[in-house]
Amino acid sequence: MLLNRIKPIGRLAKYISGALYDFIRFFKHGGWKIDLKNKEERNYYVVKVYHSLEKSMSFTSHNVNSGWKNAKLLTMALEAAVNNNNIGFHDKIGCSVLLEFLDKNKLAKDSEHKIYILKKINYIIDAIEIENNKEMYGIKNMSYDELNGSNFIHPEEFFNSRYSVREFSKKEIPNDILIKAIQLSLKTPSACNRQSWHVYHLSDEKDIKNALKYQNGNKGFNDKISNLLIICSDLQAFNSGGERYQHWIDGGMYAMSLIYTLHSMGISSCCLNWSCQPKQDLQLKKVFPLISKNHTIIMMLAIGYPKNKNNICVSPRRPLYEIYTRL
Repeated sequence: MLLNRIKPIGRLAKYISGALYDFIRFFKHGGWKIDLKNKEERNYYVVKVYHSLEKSMSFTSHNVNSGWKNAKLLTMALEAAVNNNNIGFHDKIGCSVLLEFLDKNKLAKDSEHKIYILKKINYIIDAIEIENNKEMYGIKNMSYDELNGSNFIHPEEFFNSRYSVREFSKKEIPNDILIKAIQLSLKTPSACNRQSWHVYHLSDEKDIKNALKYQNGNKGFNDKISNLLIICSDLQAFNSGGERYQHWIDGGMYAMSLIYTLHSMGISSCCLNWSCQPKQDLQLKKVFPLISKNHTIIMMLAIGYPKNKNNICVSPRRPLYEIYTRL
């Protein structure tokens, strides 16, 4: 009996030990310092910043005076790449995106950000071998058929036709189709087959607006979302301290399965990051008390049918040599 009481305490102790290990690794190796001299660390930062510019340019109601703060941050990062003579893949793409941003927003009013960029841009262009292939960066227009995964048989065509869509058509998603996609996605592998997933569905305009208030990445297109999924994983499924992050892994795998299942049915999606502070998490669960307290929110997922014509962020993939090592 005593042993049964001690075991749970041991699990908590192992969790604390593991969490401390995670913190030390993040402190030593994480990108929290944003060291622009470090090529790898800078390139993760650069792609995050230039993607925000891609999103801004893709919106139907694009504002030429928006995005300049991030454009300045991108300029500063590219200048660091030049000064340290360690230009990477995303530095080149980022430079091309910045040039497209400047061209698309040339009528923007002068600001300190714009003036700074224009002073630096020629120096950066002269040093960085920019990517001239327009298919590699920026925005492109894709039709409904080009984004419809059900049109493709070959794996390459299917996977390469999946893009994030942020402005959906008004065509309603039949409930039976959505339920079928959620059901099919249950074939996702999980640790010890525990299947800890749970999906919450919002379709009321007011509810969606309330939920998106607590998510940081939907500015500019939140009024175009008519279906929002909140994908979760149940903490109760995991008892070992060594499984302290397994609910995120399993939940992320399920989310990816659901995204591609929806794509196979012609339904587009946009992942909305839920890497937030406790306050946001608690506020959302207070507004929507039906979300169980033991459910970890993995992400929000905006879903819908694409329009006949869609402005899509190219979002180029990293070259294979950067992400593959044979041991």
